[in-house]
Amino acid sequence: MRVGDVRLYLAALPEVSEQACLTGSAFRVRDRHFATVHRDGVYVDVFVGAELRKYALAIHPEFVRLLVHDGQAVGLRMRMADALPKAVIRLISQAWALDARERFHSLTPTFLIPSVPAE
Repeated sequence: MRVGDVRLYLAALPEVSEQACLTGSAFRVRDRHFATVHRDGVYVDVFVGAELRKYALAIHPEFVRLLVHDGQAVGLRMRMADALPKAVIRLISQAWALDARERFHSLTPTFLIPSVPAE
């Protein structure tokens, strides 16, 4: 999946802002960091809960790795060259929904799944 498409999707989510960070661009919703697009375009990180991490690691081992910070699992790192577009969009949607749930509690992440351009 192309990083440009990921960036466009992230920027289109409600109440999302983009800020520079050490590794690239941090995407936030309501001042909570939920995704990072690495400067080199190789990886996208999403911050999701333990259950979703376990599921994604089991289903998509070809492009998903555990993201660890200060010795704790905090999310997932996706290698864009090998990533399945629909899976990336779903994981981003889940990460966004975790941080946006107070404001958008009646919405489910599936409303966010657009048609994804073919690779």
